[in-house]
Amino acid sequence: MLEELESLFTEEFSSYLNLDGQVSSLATNIPAVQTTLKQVASATGIKPGVLYVYFSSSHDHPNNQFQDAATEHPDDVLGVFLITQEGQPIHKELTSVTRRDVMPVAEEFYAQVTNAISGESQYLPPAQQLYDWFIKPIETELQAQGIESLAFAMGCGLRVLPLAALHNGSEFLIERYSLGLIPSIRLTNFDSENFISTPLENTQLLAMGASEFPSQQALPAVSQELDIIAQTFNNSDVFLNEEFTLRNLQQQIAQERYDIVHLASHGVFSSGEPHNSYIQLWDQPLQMNRFHTLGLMDSDIALMVLSACNTAFGDLESEYGFAGLAVNLGIQTALASLWPISDEGTLGVMSYFYDQLKQQPVRATALRQAQLTMLQGDLQFVDGTLYGVHGTPLAHFPEQKYSGRWAFEHPFYWSTYTLVGSPW
Repeated sequence: MLEELESLFTEEFSSYLNLDGQVSSLATNIPAVQTTLKQVASATGIKPGVLYVYFSSSHDHPNNQFQDAATEHPDDVLGVFLITQEGQPIHKELTSVTRRDVMPVAEEFYAQVTNAISGESQYLPPAQQLYDWFIKPIETELQAQGIESLAFAMGCGLRVLPLAALHNGSEFLIERYSLGLIPSIRLTNFDSENFISTPLENTQLLAMGASEFPSQQALPAVSQELDIIAQTFNNSDVFLNEEFTLRNLQQQIAQERYDIVHLASHGVFSSGEPHNSYIQLWDQPLQMNRFHTLGLMDSDIALMVLSACNTAFGDLESEYGFAGLAVNLGIQTALASLWPISDEGTLGVMSYFYDQLKQQPVRATALRQAQLTMLQGDLQFVDGTLYGVHGTPLAHFPEQKYSGRWAFEHPFYWSTYTLVGSPW
């Protein structure tokens, strides 16, 4: 089962992203994967699990057991496969649940979560239904083993769902687990020990971004975002607007002294070939098929944060781009957003994420705490000022001085952020 799922998922991403030579030689039999998860647990102090959510052929269409994008059929059956560091994997096929059932609910869930003004009555029903399908079949085992963090490997059509906003009727999934998205185990670098063991006072961060663009919407909070992030780590370098060029980015990465790279700009993960997806630099768009020119493969960068990017739901090619992001960059982990939110919300979650990361460097845990801060209403915007925990002012926006008051509890604001690659 595991070998077949890994072969399918790895082949799909390798084909789309042209990953010749980048596929890990990591063995994907059960004992080998469990050894990797034990190493993760030892390095991080948390109990991890990997959960595959996939479609397989129904008895009426038995030609291929597992279905890729080219052979998908409405009658394909939903399945879940859980691996933890001990015991036998848990495999459940929901024989009465097909792709025909799942996809409309997934689309409704995405549509309601990405609508900031929708109430709970709109997003909760699909959020609960997807929880019942994806999580409930293996929930007893998760609780019995004390699993604290899940890396999801999702099948076609499901890779850009905001999993943090799945709901069991009383709480969101993020309230119980820290989360991340992997393309496959073979395409993920789980070696977190160096990043975890690096003294936090020695962490070096490169922050670059643009707040102004010739033909795109301005991002006025970017300068404040970069300043707040740079203050979190002493060894930070900041470059804004005219200094956010491809040449400067390449030169900074070539120095091989950064652990984290943060890019604050527009980003698009679009349909079609990889060159249709890009991050907007000051002087040009950096297409996905040119990421290799950054020299990341030769660096020790463990985390790249892409602030203000987005992708499209339901487009198989764009979801390959998003879910394969960290792999294509040649790094362990990327943090990106599934849809764009307000400058204020972005600044808030980023400031909390880095604050948490400084206290404990497990990436999924840091993101979870930042998301819970927003969910619990500790981030508020009042007449031009963004307030954090205990009413501490985080940033000022003079141009919105009389814009009223709002908070960020709705999953639109916090469930967009997703770790791609190793969550740990």
